[in-house]
Amino acid sequence: MTGPASGSAPPSGIVRATRVWALVGVVLLLGRSALVLALRGFEGLDEAVLGAVEWLGLFAIVGLFVWGEGVRALARRWCPRVLARAADLGAHTPWFWRIVAPLRVVGLVGVPRGIWVRSWTAVAAIVVAALSVRQLPDPWRSMVELGVGLALAVGVVRLGVGLPAVVSPDGRRSPSRTLDNRGAE
Repeated sequence: MTGPASGSAPPSGIVRATRVWALVGVVLLLGRSALVLALRGFEGLDEAVLGAVEWLGLFAIVGLFVWGEGVRALARRWCPRVLARAADLGAHTPWFWRIVAPLRVVGLVGVPRGIWVRSWTAVAAIVVAALSVRQLPDPWRSMVELGVGLALAVGVVRLGVGLPAVVSPDGRRSPSRTLDNRGAE
């Protein structure tokens, strides 16, 4: 990836617009999913009578999802990669890739094969997990839905925090790019 260097010209308006579109598209998708899942989880728990085991399970499940998936997987690993790919959208980016920029920054199209395989494998795993969670009885299903919704909210916040640096008109590099330079891609 060859994003803007500190000595290069600031990104043009179309480049900034492409980066905004890429990140806002991802934020809207994750944000909607976070809201729907969290509300569904709260609704299911509101109707449930929880005993001591269920309360312990609720705190454990929500805590594990928020820390493990929200902080460790999304905020520390996945979001910096998305922000770095958004920062790499530049004047050289063909128009088609600008139109599908949200899909590109999450690694589903127009990326090297290894990233593409990893991204589509993650999508398949998410589908399998979602179908499996549907089979859980309440209140356990609601606990998992709440935990996943809150974890996704952590990712949304992380992308929102990183967005200004990626689209800044002064051409600064995204602070998330330094987090992503561990050779994970």
